[in-house]
Amino acid sequence: MRNVVALAFAEKVSQAASLLLVQAMLARSLGPTTYGVWQYTLSAINLVGSLALVCSSEILVAAIIQRKDQAREWLWSAFFIRLAVSMLCMVAVAIYLLGTLPAEYYTFALILCSLLILAEPFAVSIAYFQAIQRYPVVSITRLAILAVKLLALWIALRLQWSISLIALIWILEFVCFNILMSRYLAQAGILAPILRPELLLHLLKAGATVWAGFCFMYLIQRVDMLILRRSIGFDLLGSYAAPKALIESWYGFGWLLSQILAPALVYGAKTRVARFRLLGLMVALSVCAALVTTVAAEIILSLLFGSSYTGYSFILTALAWTGVLVFADAALSSFYFKQRHYALFMAKYFTAAAVYFVVLALQPSIQPISFIFCITAAYATCVMFSALYLRTQRIL
Repeated sequence: MRNVVALAFAEKVSQAASLLLVQAMLARSLGPTTYGVWQYTLSAINLVGSLALVCSSEILVAAIIQRKDQAREWLWSAFFIRLAVSMLCMVAVAIYLLGTLPAEYYTFALILCSLLILAEPFAVSIAYFQAIQRYPVVSITRLAILAVKLLALWIALRLQWSISLIALIWILEFVCFNILMSRYLAQAGILAPILRPELLLHLLKAGATVWAGFCFMYLIQRVDMLILRRSIGFDLLGSYAAPKALIESWYGFGWLLSQILAPALVYGAKTRVARFRLLGLMVALSVCAALVTTVAAEIILSLLFGSSYTGYSFILTALAWTGVLVFADAALSSFYFKQRHYALFMAKYFTAAAVYFVVLALQPSIQPISFIFCITAAYATCVMFSALYLRTQRIL
């Protein structure tokens, strides 16, 4: 079991590190303007694509574990739901991007939009391997494909491929992963399609609250790029996107770390003091990172992305301190999942999103610094919401 957890942790850390490496490679090679287009397009796709997470892994894994004899029915029901929603999302985001991007980026945008029907529907296979405790199959496959992707991207950038051809690497990544996962599922004898309407309805009802919570969370994290585009050009948007990409990787690591440590530090804790260990550890780690960033923000951006992206180093510093709230929120959210209070999880992020837009409406003008206040206010709301709830329940 320890080896499985260690492998899963290594996979997630490798994914986060490779994502940051990919962003650094793209930023250096494409330049601020084209990199701004890339990040703007991905932000729109990820934001709309969050709607496709209608059957979250938390719900699907639990369903398969309870009824392993119906694993094929659960898997295909979730697949059909995600496929239908993903197709609608793909059309919606394609229309939006074609209306906001310059004409020379239309092909690039349409290629990336197709990721929605390649990524989310087929991701249900991951839940199956989690449920039957064969997650190392997924981890090893992902790590192998990730290594090939990084090599392919390095070659493409060295050969100065167009942005549309570079986007095809992402398509090939998911095609290869889906083919391999389909092969594993065929060996397990659950690849033949089957559809049961009652399971569709159950997954939609059971997963609605978690899905809504994640949608509001993605809204807080990604909507700034779409709003900011109305005020600044793609060159400045690219300069803003570089520190934002670094911070998003750091925030994602915080959530990952809380999920890894929660079973040991939260789920088995018997006293309030013991339950504070995860929160204290996460806050201490984020404060240390913020202190380092305060001293070396420009150096970090210059080393990773190049000197063209150091103009918004204050964004990196400010959002690093906001990371203290994000890490605290990640620690406190582990109590929601332990108690399965998914409705409160959704309510928390709905409230945070509302605060986000109230703060945005109070800004005299929309500038990059405006979103520092919005994001900080949103995560402060999350922490206060969680602390108040956990205090009333005498959990903390």
